[in-house]
Amino acid sequence: WEPVLEAVAERIFGKYGGIQTPEEKELGFWYTVWKHPEIPIYRVEGDKKDAALTSQGRVVISGQGVNAGYRSKDQHDVKLPERILHPQLAMFAVPGREIRYAFDADDNANAILNVRRDLVREAELLEARGNIVYNIAWKPEQGKGVDDLIKISGPLAFEKADLNAKPIESTANTHYRTEYNRIARQVRKDIPDIPPEYTDAEIHGRAISSR
Repeated sequence: WEPVLEAVAERIFGKYGGIQTPEEKELGFWYTVWKHPEIPIYRVEGDKKDAALTSQGRVVISGQGVNAGYRSKDQHDVKLPERILHPQLAMFAVPGREIRYAFDADDNANAILNVRRDLVREAELLEARGNIVYNIAWKPEQGKGVDDLIKISGPLAFEKADLNAKPIESTANTHYRTEYNRIARQVRKDIPDIPPEYTDAEIHGRAISSR
């Protein structure tokens, strides 16, 4: 785990009523976070974005890439029966804790689709553990990453975006609607004369096999 400066830690815990006890302080920043599920955790991609949000008094778990928070293969590169959370994220994924995503605001269609897919995959694993998941969004012209947002548009722009974060269901619904339409187009191309009553079953089968 990356160390957090004492002054920054005090600012973060001060947002939640100065909850850190002397024992927790002795055992360290991340122990305190683990002990207190009322502290939200923010998810970003990359060290610069991690530092930017930490400077705003947030607890951040980052990774290199939007799919860093979950695993689909084991250490031998063998596909797992189902996806699992990265262990360093899983240990904080306790029931009732908020997980708030601040991934990049892309303006490229393919990037938007890929980021949203991996966000939803990870978020579903978190919701299965009882986490409350939100997605923070802002306009690309305000800055691509959250570090750019804070630098270009100012800290208040992030605070506003955070305040207006939407439950992950909205992002998930958009993802699955887009996936349905994409597979449906391919089905109609592959099987032009497929009867309407079999279309959904074919789409469902293809969606399951591609997970």
